[in-house]
Parts: sequence; structure tokens; C-alpha cells
Amino acid sequence: MIKIISISIFAFMLMACSTPQVREDTTPVEIVEPPVEVLEILEPPVEVVDIVEELKLPDGVSTRDTERGEILVIDLSLVYFYNEKTTMYKGYEDIFSLTKEVLDMNPSVNIILEGHASKPGKAYPYNYNLSENRAKASLTYLESIAVNPDRLTTRGLGEGLPEYDTENKNRRLEFVIIKNQDDLNTYEDYVKNVDINKEMS
Repeated sequence: MIKIISISIFAFMLMACSTPQVREDTTPVEIVEPPVEVLEILEPPVEVVDIVEELKLPDGVSTRDTERGEILVIDLSLVYFYNEKTTMYKGYEDIFSLTKEVLDMNPSVNIILEGHASKPGKAYPYNYNLSENRAKASLTYLESIAVNPDRLTTRGLGEGLPEYDTENKNRRLEFVIIKNQDDLNTYEDYVKNVDINKEMS
């Protein structure tokens, strides 16, 4: 009897060791995915280029470079003014006609009408105001021949820029070409240092 019991126990133990035990594990398992590397796509910087077309000029018109910018040179002559007046010398109509043609040929260009005065009279305020009025008289005439005034600016410099060798040549109008913001900045930086109070020697 003891022998039978021993055999039964041995058989039970043998079965217990050979049969795999299945245990249900209810603990949640976190699945960790490998980190995804996000690559930032860098586009090349956009360079803002101020495109300036080459200035188109009619026959008889050229330009000259100055420290304040590009000035129209009209072969006919300059626009001259009588002493202490805003009245222009004969021939101004043809000069303004060519100026209008420059504007028509270059729709993105603007012009500063720059008035000047000569030595007679006090530099400021008399000659300064006279130069301003000469520029405004020029604007009025250009408007009368259908030039858009939005493309024109007036500026008086009195006797502050005596660039010519005679007084009547210094009683003049200059046409300053403005193609872009850089041109305008160059002009403004220069003229702010022109001394309109200084008497011409």
C-alpha cells in the first residue's frame, strides 16, 4: 500500500514538472517606439533684389553722376531763370518736353525738381524761398503738359550748390533721377548737409 502511494506521488510530481504552467499577467505593457528624428528642411534665404531697369533716354538726353544722385543732362541747355524771378529763359518748353519723354519711357522713375538761386540777395530766407518757388513753377508747367504730379517732387536748395561758373547758370533747375529707395536715400543724405544759410562767395 505504501508502495502504491509512493508511486502515485512520484507520478504526480513528474506531471507537475513536465506540464508548462500558463499564468495570465494583467499588468499593462508600454510599447516604446524609437524616437522619430524630425529633419527641418531649410530653404535657402530669399534674397530681395531691388531690380532696376536700365534708364531709357531719348536722343539729346544723357545723365551725369553727382554725389546726390543721377542728374538729367539735356543737350539743349539747362532751365535758367531771370534774376530774382521764377520766369524761365526762352527754350524751357523743349527741355520740359524731353523731361516728359524720359518719364514716359521709364514708368517706374520719379524726378526731383531741384531749384537753385545765385548770389544776389540774402541766402536765407530770400534765395532759399526763390529756389523753392522756381521748383514749384516747374512742377506747374510739367502738370500743364500732362505729367503726373505724383511722379514729381520739388526741392529748393537756394544758393547752397553753386555748381556752375556764372550767376545765370546757377539760377537753374536740375532734374534728379530717382529709380528706387536707395536713390532717394542717397539724395536725402546728401542734401541734409547742404548749408542753405551760407552766402555764396
